[in-house]
Amino acid sequence: MARRISTGISGRTVLGSFVAVNNNFRPVIENQNIVIDPGTGKLITNSQTEFRDTTQSTTSSTGSVIVSGGIGVTGNINLAGDLNDGNGFSTNNQHVTIPSGDTANRPSSPQAGFIRFNTDYGLTEVYNGTKWLVQGFQDIDVVSSRTAKAYEINWVDTSSGNITVTLPAGPSKGDEIRFFDVSNTFDSNSLTVNRNGNNIMGAADDLTVNTEGAAFGLVFYNTSAGWRIFSI
Repeated sequence: MARRISTGISGRTVLGSFVAVNNNFRPVIENQNIVIDPGTGKLITNSQTEFRDTTQSTTSSTGSVIVSGGIGVTGNINLAGDLNDGNGFSTNNQHVTIPSGDTANRPSSPQAGFIRFNTDYGLTEVYNGTKWLVQGFQDIDVVSSRTAKAYEINWVDTSSGNITVTLPAGPSKGDEIRFFDVSNTFDSNSLTVNRNGNNIMGAADDLTVNTEGAAFGLVFYNTSAGWRIFSI
């Protein structure tokens, strides 16, 4: 049923529960919501839209503009204030929480410039268009035998006895692991690097290190060459 339209004085036009006064459209009863529902259509404006409410945003449900769905933008976005998603992105607090996941959950079709936090390594990684590059090394204090992950620095203390560190299974080309004799006791209590099915220096043998103060790294090439010592 069509709503009744009446025109009063002072440029007032009344449409049901709404009134238009000098280009202002508002409900007759103040402080009521106005819902514009085009159904499956779109609400389109060809001119600039301005929101004058100054309410600051502290969560996803506060501020002068609240959007329940996503926002698609074909142009630039310029901010005069802080950007904060309430969950980890804040220009005010100077931090950003980037996407994270283990190695198995890397994007299936990555593009150059993708960045994420690898929870397996505890480090960020960047896709360079060809492969994922892990950024840096994670420090691990080793006082007993363990299985290592790529991109770790194993600070090995054998002062209480021999220690075996097992290399990761299924390494990729360029994976790197480093070892340090922190107590200068490899000569009395050795470090054994278990090859875990891959060659070390081209041989199917574990690596025993009994040189005091040894510090070295291993890098993986392929299943034939296996792990190679690249620094001593």
